[in-house]
Amino acid sequence: MPEATALFDYLQGVDVDEDVGEEAYVDTTVYTVIQAKREMAARLQSGDVTPLGGVFFAFLNQLDLDGPGARTVASRCAHCNFRLRSGESWCTNGTCPVAMGEAEPQCVEELDIPVMWTDHTGSLERSRVSGRVAEGLLGVTVKQFKELSEYELTSLKWNFLLERFKVHFKVNFATGSSSSDPVVRVVGVSRARPQEFLEKVFNVRA
Repeated sequence: MPEATALFDYLQGVDVDEDVGEEAYVDTTVYTVIQAKREMAARLQSGDVTPLGGVFFAFLNQLDLDGPGARTVASRCAHCNFRLRSGESWCTNGTCPVAMGEAEPQCVEELDIPVMWTDHTGSLERSRVSGRVAEGLLGVTVKQFKELSEYELTSLKWNFLLERFKVHFKVNFATGSSSSDPVVRVVGVSRARPQEFLEKVFNVRA
């Protein structure tokens, strides 16, 4: 259904208001990777469009910053914050002033990096860290990132690969999108503290 596909694309393209603190919309339920994947599959199967949020502890085992074909910078509409297609400046969000012919196209760039997370139960492949969360993780702005050499990007990547992180995530769903795998958006990330990891995941206390 074209309407369902459009809605799904919209939900994947629009982030929550950046002025809202993460604690306002992130569930603190702790999942393993396999539990999160099963919950996503169950919601897709049942048609439950309630956003899924939570926390998992996992190793970062893929961080595509360098190499040929790496796509790490995306553009958003400056008017409505909708994610734009690669190489395009015209916003296709039907409620945007640009799409309605009431404003000129303007876009802003942000980091948008594909990542993979792995814990003791499996791997989560379709995940992205973007915007201010990505800048906070890497310690660079999008402008600084674009000025890094290939060697510097590779060095930066290895500061984070195979490290365990505490990841706050959010997944949006849309009615009729069962054929589309949702993207797991990272809305908060920090290096995991070993004791917290043991307590939250294995219920082991010092």
